Amino acid sequence: PGVFSGAGNRDIRVPAMPLVITSRAGPDATEIDCGGDEYFGFYFSGGHDTLTVLEGVTVTGAGKGAVACYDRAGPLIRRCVMTRNLFAGGWHGGGVVCEGNAHPLLRECTISDNWGDPHGGGVFCKSAAPELVDCLITGNSATKSGGGVTAMNSSHPVLRRCVITANTARGDDGGGVYVIMSSATLVDCIVTENAAGKGGGGIFSGVNGILDVSGTVIARNLASTVGGGVHSLTGMTMRGCTVVRNRAASYGAGIQCM
Repeated sequence: PGVFSGAGNRDIRVPAMPLVITSRAGPDATEIDCGGDEYFGFYFSGGHDTLTVLEGVTVTGAGKGAVACYDRAGPLIRRCVMTRNLFAGGWHGGGVVCEGNAHPLLRECTISDNWGDPHGGGVFCKSAAPELVDCLITGNSATKSGGGVTAMNSSHPVLRRCVITANTARGDDGGGVYVIMSSATLVDCIVTENAAGKGGGGIFSGVNGILDVSGTVIARNLASTVGGGVHSLTGMTMRGCTVVRNRAASYGAGIQCM
């Protein structure tokens, strides 16, 4: 347990092999402080599967993503906290970055109070397919779109039993979730109290975006233009969902489809 910083405790490149990186005392007592905009926390690139495990740590202060997965990497990230990370001046998210057909599995993680400029404060996906299960995504911000989660350029994230709350897209669409030229699947999630500077306070699906949402509560989200709960420009399927008490300044307080 303790706070670990400086050389050797950031820019940690994890080899693609059966390996478990874990803490003795859990994320509340074990913190990796990356300490600057030019650093990432843990970096996975090429051929990882769920036999490569990162477990039980908090990662903070990273400027290139607390956890970065590239080039087909698919590690298991379990019971970790990614908080107070910032990515400025690029496409990446502050908390988790997934690109290049990466497909990590995140279980029981907290992704909180991260910042992305312009997109994806919490989780950023570009040509990637992460799966998030029983995760909390909260308090993240983006200067443009996708305060909580951004999926773009043929990404296919799946979120199961996740709570996506109090995230903000300050300048554009998708306070909680932003999908463009991609698909996103939400199963038994809670999307609540997110806000967007334009449309889709809870969820936004733009050009060539496809949403598949089931068993999900979408409540008390706010859009500064249209679609307080959901704003979809293209394909969307919703089954067994509850959409309640969302607000939009213009129209489509609950769901706006165009």
